[in-house]
Amino acid sequence: MSLSSLIPEKYLFRLIDLKNIFGRGFAKTHYSQSGEDILVGKLFTKKDGFYVDVGAYHPEHYSNTYLLWKQGWRGMNIDPNPESISFFKRRRSQDINLELGVSSENKELAYYIFNHKSCNTFSREQKEKMEKRSYIRLLETRTVPCLPLRNILARHLPAGVQIDFMNIDVEGLDIEVLASNDWDRFSPTVIAIEDVNFSVEKPLESRVYAFLTKKGYRLFAFTGMTLIFKQVVN
Repeated sequence: MSLSSLIPEKYLFRLIDLKNIFGRGFAKTHYSQSGEDILVGKLFTKKDGFYVDVGAYHPEHYSNTYLLWKQGWRGMNIDPNPESISFFKRRRSQDINLELGVSSENKELAYYIFNHKSCNTFSREQKEKMEKRSYIRLLETRTVPCLPLRNILARHLPAGVQIDFMNIDVEGLDIEVLASNDWDRFSPTVIAIEDVNFSVEKPLESRVYAFLTKKGYRLFAFTGMTLIFKQVVN
């Protein structure tokens, strides 16, 4: 059993904050899990862009948007975990921080909360996979309000703002999030999305890859767990 599994969620997030604060004296080139923020940064020269982070988790730890935020970007962070959004409201108060889930329609869904918070999910299939790992325990199940991404953006995206970068990490329901968007109204320039089953040899077997290429995106990079797409300009 890992130490983090014994620490209540609100204290675990504070310990992560302390680790980040005291670690700032050392050189740190990226904050994402596999360098996604560095790769995304290579696609932009602007210093005041706008991001949307679906499944934001934490304002710094494993964040694909924190490096952009440090450079002057602002955006919208969406996560069903109240502890996550509480931290975003304190650390990124100029962002739009929403305690919500994303689904195909307006409804309430069971949200599975684990001792490792990055494993939290709405997906029953993903929940069952997590429970097979010896170091992961299901702590509780909450009922959480969920909305389609198109509704969230229509309601909360500031008028006239273009989404430059969208990050999606929702532990097994990524394709549902993509399908819930209105791509005619809200089409980010760059998208990063987790797909642990993606194969470079057989890309079209990935529903995420097939969906986004049909929407006019081209794969820019694959980190081993995250696909990064850039919109094709006609």
